[in-house]
Amino acid sequence: MQELEIEIQRLVIHTDTEKVITSNMLVPPINILKNLPSYRSAIEVPLKIRVQQAEAFYIKEELKSQYGNRTRTARLLGISREGLHKKMARYHIR
Repeated sequence: MQELEIEIQRLVIHTDTEKVITSNMLVPPINILKNLPSYRSAIEVPLKIRVQQAEAFYIKEELKSQYGNRTRTARLLGISREGLHKKMARYHIR
């Protein structure tokens, strides 16, 4: 998840304030986040909220790709199974 946070921070820092940040600006494999909303500025939605939305979406997508197998999903995300469970509880993911 740190990779995702760094990528989003990179986009926020290097994107003109008038330009809309979209998912196609993300590097693969992070660019699977195509369904995330686009924002015009940090005033509209703070970075922390954007990162949380992206993290929750990414976890859901990985869970789907692993047919709900939490052990494999945690391994793919580079976190412990316990860490995955905590994040799922935080984001209300079943």
